[in-house]
Amino acid sequence: MNPEFTTGRIRPIECVKEAYELIKDEYWLLFAVSLVGAIIGGVSMYMVLGPMICGIYLCYLKKIDTSAVDLYDRCRGADRGLHRGDIRHYLWSADHESRGWQPGF
Repeated sequence: MNPEFTTGRIRPIECVKEAYELIKDEYWLLFAVSLVGAIIGGVSMYMVLGPMICGIYLCYLKKIDTSAVDLYDRCRGADRGLHRGDIRHYLWSADHESRGWQPGF
């Protein structure tokens, strides 16, 4: 049994045009949200990169749902992301990684 493939169904240029139409009125704000989130994630030695990426995606999803986006919405990814125990764990693992300690050896 051979599967049948159809070509030409997805038009990538049309997808990009449609995506741009969704965000074009707040393009630079969403660009700034992405840039600031990436900088904060990188400066923090990637400890808060996960919550920052979640916040960036939340901003884009909020815009797709036709809501207004704020620069501080990118921090909403960290609402439930980091707790005191998580920060202690990150600092402990970063300390042991810098000393060359590896678990199980």
